[in-house]
Amino acid sequence: MIDAVDAVARFERSTLSFLDVLDGVSEEAWRIRPAGEDWSLAETVEHVVLSNRAVRAALEQLLGTPLPPGSQRFDDAAISAIMFDGAGPAPPGLAEPKGRFATRAEGIAALVEIRNELVRWARETPDLRSHGLPHPVFGVFDGVQWILFAAAHTDNHLPQLRALRAHARTPVAAQETEAIASALFAAIARGDLGAVRELYSPDVEIWHNVTGKTQTREENLSLLRYFTGRVSELRYEVLARELFEGGFVQRHVLHGKLESGELIAAPVCLVVYVSGGRITRIFEYLDRRSVRAAFD
Repeated sequence: MIDAVDAVARFERSTLSFLDVLDGVSEEAWRIRPAGEDWSLAETVEHVVLSNRAVRAALEQLLGTPLPPGSQRFDDAAISAIMFDGAGPAPPGLAEPKGRFATRAEGIAALVEIRNELVRWARETPDLRSHGLPHPVFGVFDGVQWILFAAAHTDNHLPQLRALRAHARTPVAAQETEAIASALFAAIARGDLGAVRELYSPDVEIWHNVTGKTQTREENLSLLRYFTGRVSELRYEVLARELFEGGFVQRHVLHGKLESGELIAAPVCLVVYVSGGRITRIFEYLDRRSVRAAFD
C-alpha cells in the first residue's frame, strides 16, 4: 500500500513532466491543434487543470465520508495511466476544455497553482486512508488514491502532450513545404491559376509520364486552364503525403465532373521539389485512361 508521502511525490513528478514538455513552447504552438489531434497544447493543459481542480473540490468533502471498517478497497497498483485504456468516454462536460487559457503563461500558472493546492492539502490533512469518495467512472477512492489518480490522469495525457510538442518542433522548412503543397492543390481545385503561378518558380519544370515531355510554367498553366475549363467540382482525395528535404511525394485521387455529367477519378502520384518558397520541379505519374475523357 502506497503512503501519502509517496502519492504526493508521484503527483509532483507527473506535473513536473508536464511542465518540462511545455518549456519553451511558443504562443503560436500553444494554440495550434494539428490535423488528427483532438486538442491543442492549451486544451490538453486546460483539461488536466480542470480535472485536478475537480479532485481538489472532491477532497473538500472527503473528511465527511468515513469508510466503514473492512470496506472493499480499490487496488493502489491499478491506479496508473493504464487504467484509462478501454475506460470508455468520460461523462459529457467532465473537464472539457473551452479555451480558458489564452496564453502559455496562464496555463502553466494554473497548472502550478492547482498542483500546489493539492500537495498542501494532502500534506496538512491526516488519516487520508480512512475516508473515501466515489469517482464517476472508476469507483470509490480513499484520500491517498485520489492523489494517485490525479498523478495517473496527468501521466495519461503526457504522450499526447509530447506528440503535440513534437509537431511544434517540426522544422520550419518542412512546415513551409506542407503549406506550399496544401496551397497548390487548393488553388487548382478552385481554378485559381494566378495562385498556381505564384507557387511555381519562373523556371519550373513539370514532367508528365503520359507524354514523356517536360512543360514550362506557361505551358503547364495553359494545360491547367484547359483542364479546369472542362472539368468542374474538382476535389483532391489525398491518400498519402510524405515530406523529404526539399520537397514532397503525394498520392491522391483527383475527382471531377465533365460537362456530360460523367465523373472522373484519376489516381495520381506526384514528386514535387521546392526551393526558396516555390515549386521548382514536378514529376507526375498517372493512368492516361483515367483522364482521357477530359481531353477528347
